[in-house]
Amino acid sequence: MNALRRLPALSSLLLLVGLAACQTAPIALAPSTIPLEPGEYTELGPTSGSAFGFSILFIPITGSSQADDARDAAIADRSGDALINVTADVTTVHLFVVNFVKTTVYGDAVKLR
Repeated sequence: MNALRRLPALSSLLLLVGLAACQTAPIALAPSTIPLEPGEYTELGPTSGSAFGFSILFIPITGSSQADDARDAAIADRSGDALINVTADVTTVHLFVVNFVKTTVYGDAVKLR
């Protein structure tokens, strides 16, 4: 009989857990972050940068662009001026009405000559 009293609470908990989800998707591919010609830069090596944000009811709460922040973090990681061979992905964790988002930018850092 005691187990039957806990059934509504357990059912509610399972429903909330079932509404949680995680998703990762590629969002971009670009040859460079700024227009570059061969020979006007020196490659510094591979790098990546991430930025985080969240939304409530799909309304973003962060004030800046996560893609721009992630790109800038990747460039700063190698003290470069730009990126070439750029890719990015977004990982989103959905928890009922709150979404947590991580944007990661990958590429090769370059220094302009």
